[in-house]
Order: sequence, then C-alpha cells, then structure tokens
Amino acid sequence: MAGEIACADLNIQEMPSCSRIPMPRPGRNCNVHKYTQGLRVALGTACAVILLLTLAVVRLKVLVLQPKQTPEDTSSSSTDSEFKLQLKRYMCSSLSQSGTEDAPNCKICPNAWELHRDICYWISQGQKTWTESQDDCKGKNSTLLVIRDQQEMAIIKNLTKETSYWLGLKAARLSEEWTWEWVDGSPFKGELFTVSDPAKVNSCGLIRRNSVNSNACSTLSNWMCMKAAFPI
Repeated sequence: MAGEIACADLNIQEMPSCSRIPMPRPGRNCNVHKYTQGLRVALGTACAVILLLTLAVVRLKVLVLQPKQTPEDTSSSSTDSEFKLQLKRYMCSSLSQSGTEDAPNCKICPNAWELHRDICYWISQGQKTWTESQDDCKGKNSTLLVIRDQQEMAIIKNLTKETSYWLGLKAARLSEEWTWEWVDGSPFKGELFTVSDPAKVNSCGLIRRNSVNSNACSTLSNWMCMKAAFPI
C-alpha cells in the first residue's frame, strides 16, 4: 500500500519538449517589412500629388484674377481715340484734309475762357479786392495775371481795353526795402513796364491799356485769371 502511494506521488506529468513549442514562420517578418515599405511609398506619392494640385490651384487663381482686356475695353479705347480726333477737327485748324495727322499745337480752354497763344484767360464782369480776386482765380485752378514777355503784354493790353484789372503783382518787403513781386514768387523786372508808384505796404498792381498803376489792395476792381491751355 505504501509503495503504491509513493508511486502515485511521483506520477508527475511530463513537460512538453522544446520541439513541440510552435515557432514563428520565417516568412512572416518579411511580409511585414514589405507592407511598411509599400505604405511609405504610397504616402510619399499622395503628398506629391497634393502638392502638385495645390500649385495648380494657385496658378489657376492667378490666371483668373489677372485683368484681361475685354472687347468692351477695346471698344472704349477706340471710341476715345475717335472722340479726340473729332475734337481736334472741330477745335484746331492744323489737321490735314484727311484728318489723320496729329496736331501737336492744338490746345483748348474751358468754357468762358479765351485762348491766346498757349494761355487761357478768364475776364471778370464784377469787382473784388486784390485778395478776393486772387482767391477766385485759385478756385479756378489759375492765378491773377503774370506778364513775362512783350507778346503777352500786347495780349493783355488788347484784352483790358478801357477797364482796369488787377495784376498778380503785389508789394513785398525785402530786407528793409519794399519791392514788387509776382504772385508766383518770381521777381518783377522793369524791362516790360514800369509801375506808376514805388512799392509800399498794402500796394497792388493794376493794369489798364498801356499803363500799370499802384493802388491799395483793398480797392475794388475787375480782375483777370490765367492758366496754361490744355493740349489735345
């Protein structure tokens, strides 16, 4: 009996041998490596495609937003050129009979202005002080009369006739002396004409026919504005 018990206690189950433990197949690691490589290539290709599509969209936006000359623009340009030519035919006499030659000396003035040489002149019907007259000319994008040569002097004499007009000439203090000065800042030169009285405080120039007189700037008088003619 005792011998049987001893044998029962020693009846231990056999451990499985190493040869029975399943081992991983050699080809499985190779498949995982190949799968990883394929995934990387696919991701790289997808990124490249996305980049190319982005560049294509940007280029398309540039082309769409770039201003293009439409048929309407071409028609408008042609209409402007035709209008300019018709205006030259109407206003200028230097065009040829065909009307195709340019007129480099063709210039025009605003309505109610008179064209003489390259200057437009506007003649007032009322009277103002010298300062008010100059302000009115500034509002017309012009200035009071400034005479620079004999031809311009002859034009002014013909325009003034028997009426006195303010000149853009005013007394200005230079150091200790008073001198005449044009409104554009240029100095007055006595070669063209002489002023009846010397420059003094609150003195402005008036022209009438062949004479230029000094008068108080607060005096009421007619005035004349001038500005460069517009070339077409």
